Amino acid sequence: MTEDGKIDQRFFGAQSFRRTCFVGDKTGRAFLDTLIRKAKELDLEVMDGLFIFHLLKKDGKIQGALGIDRKDQCDN
Repeated sequence: MTEDGKIDQRFFGAQSFRRTCFVGDKTGRAFLDTLIRKAKELDLEVMDGLFIFHLLKKDGKIQGALGIDRKDQCDN
């Protein structure tokens, strides 16, 4: 955050204006924490180690998902 409480941004690549939000060297963790917090607020189940690679839709609505559970992959 900036001193006046706004989201801090920085230049990225060859950009001529600041457009990249960051949290020091912990940006990825901050995004993940925010997503998990929001999912819990919405009473969604958070499943650690599950990677979704395809959403299943019917009539324009999400009906399910296909993914891989890393725990199953590591047991072999």
